[in-house]
Amino acid sequence: MVNDASHDQLILLAKQFLLRRGFSEDRIFTEVPVLQKGQVIQKNFWNTNYTMQVRRGIISDVVGLKDNYAIAVECGHTPSERLEQLRLMFDEVVYLPFVTMAEALENTASLHSEIDRLKQRNEQLEADLRETDKKYRDLAYQLKLLLPRE
Repeated sequence: MVNDASHDQLILLAKQFLLRRGFSEDRIFTEVPVLQKGQVIQKNFWNTNYTMQVRRGIISDVVGLKDNYAIAVECGHTPSERLEQLRLMFDEVVYLPFVTMAEALENTASLHSEIDRLKQRNEQLEADLRETDKKYRDLAYQLKLLLPRE
């Protein structure tokens, strides 16, 4: 288990994610032992039975429980085998990988570009809506003039 600052930051991010999803703080747990070495797990997905034997015990970084729904959040470096095993145990598994500063900056730039594109599209749609509304009001006025008055 890695316990450095970045891993701790991802755990905090995972907790915030679960809180935003409606999980209460007292139902969010960290470092949860989920599976023991040698344990066999079975689950049915889409009418197909899956069986898997756990090679190593698994401790999930963050687990959120709400009603009959459970989410596991894995932070940092996580083998795909572990994610697959967790998917058999939880309703949902979220993976938050470590991200380098370059990746974060690239993602931020990409997001800003997408935000700008969406703002332009929104402005165009609002302009189209104003034009359509003006045409509708003009047609309604012309129709009012054509209809006989009572």
